[in-house]
Amino acid sequence: PADLQFIALCLIPMLALLVLLHRGLQLYSFDPLYFKSIGFPERLIRFVLSGMTVIMVTLGIQAMGVILMAALLIIPPAAAKFWVNRMRPLIVLSVIFGLLSSLFGTYASFTATHMPTGPWIVVIASFILFISMLLAPQRGILQRAGQQRKNRGVIQRENGLKLMYHLSRGGKESVSIKSLGEIHSKIIKYLVRQGWLEVQAGHMVLTDEGRKKGASIVRKHRLWELYLTSRLGLPADHVHNEAEALEHLISPELERELMEQLGHPTLDPHQQKIPPYES
Repeated sequence: PADLQFIALCLIPMLALLVLLHRGLQLYSFDPLYFKSIGFPERLIRFVLSGMTVIMVTLGIQAMGVILMAALLIIPPAAAKFWVNRMRPLIVLSVIFGLLSSLFGTYASFTATHMPTGPWIVVIASFILFISMLLAPQRGILQRAGQQRKNRGVIQRENGLKLMYHLSRGGKESVSIKSLGEIHSKIIKYLVRQGWLEVQAGHMVLTDEGRKKGASIVRKHRLWELYLTSRLGLPADHVHNEAEALEHLISPELERELMEQLGHPTLDPHQQKIPPYES
């Protein structure tokens, strides 16, 4: 009880300093040069931040030890960073993760024999970090893997549609199904479901919507090739792969801006026609 009372008494001025100096501590942590340039007392804030860190570690030494206490200072914010993008929610979530780690770690040590408290607190905190790395909605491993898989699917389908556009000479001719060996059957079925392809007596033909979509992909590719050669000075025979990657990332707004910047060109660096923009 005496230890808890002492920690609680130390906690009150620490929280007061965090509230009063929150803006200064935040600026100093992220950009010390800017912090100094706008007239904040750099030495004072550095002293307060260092002093608070030392005091927190000192308070936790008796329960956890220096190394484990340092881990408890680092792991909760690291876990919280996977969930939020702003400073204040990150602080709140860090506190919550620290509390959960302490509560469950202490409970595990209390209920099980020969289970030290400090290491179990860090084990629980590490488990929270692992879950955050795995399941966080934006930065989590599963979310990123799912997004990458989705992006690969989009690229494959757009490449299939672009190939159909080339084979059909801009959507003017039908294409025999037998000649579509380069396009995976799943991609063909997807393009048909989207209403971009139609089957007509053993041939595939682009619909008006499919022709516009295919022309858009080809246009983006050739605009990027022209931009890379005319604005960045790259050789014309070295820009295909870069344009192949960039064509899937450009939005319609950026596409129109790119056309404006290039002066509504009609030919790419290889003297191939750039499909005109269709609203």
